[in-house]
Amino acid sequence: MNRVVSGAAVLVALLLVGACSDDDDDGAAPVGSEGVASSDAEAVTDVTATEDADGEPIVSFEVTNDGSCSVTVTGDKEVSYEGGGTVADVLMSYWLTDAETELLGDDFTFLFNCSGPSGDSLSIFNSVGGTAETIPQAPGAYPLTGGLAGDGLFSALVTIADSETNWGVTDEGGTIDITRFDDERITGTFTIPMEDTLAELSGAESEGEILVEGAFDFPNPNA
Repeated sequence: MNRVVSGAAVLVALLLVGACSDDDDDGAAPVGSEGVASSDAEAVTDVTATEDADGEPIVSFEVTNDGSCSVTVTGDKEVSYEGGGTVADVLMSYWLTDAETELLGDDFTFLFNCSGPSGDSLSIFNSVGGTAETIPQAPGAYPLTGGLAGDGLFSALVTIADSETNWGVTDEGGTIDITRFDDERITGTFTIPMEDTLAELSGAESEGEILVEGAFDFPNPNA
């Protein structure tokens, strides 16, 4: 079984593949049959790259673990999907190997992705204010705001296949509730009110507002 993943998820996978390849004797990452760099790790051996009707790339990774996530969008757009279980789901500083840390650097990283089968996707990641001190490896409830700058801890990027705009977190912000976060797994839920952020700039009719809710349960891929 394969799952379609978002651009952010592909980036996670390729970063981790690059780190794995540093351990190879010749230092080079072999390239799979689909032209995507791969390593000896079983989790990234089955990669499929295709295109949708508009010629946009669709990349999917083999489901190799028991990770899962779900997203429900309501409001002026409605969509619901499930994902998870691939090497592209999660990137956490706390879980990186020495080789991965050497490749990616010492900057704190908290990122997970949930991608649906039709091009819909969600990424939640740390903002500038999100550090090892403010986001410890432990359960906790946090505000989720828009943008990367400022003192915010978390932000989100949402792609809706049936949409032509960019969606941004509203001024009121959302929440992420981490119910478990240790060396083995991270689990939790999120609620994110979002709005069309392009309409005011472009003069186009707004696509409105949405509420993005969901849950996640991801294993540490290096555990």
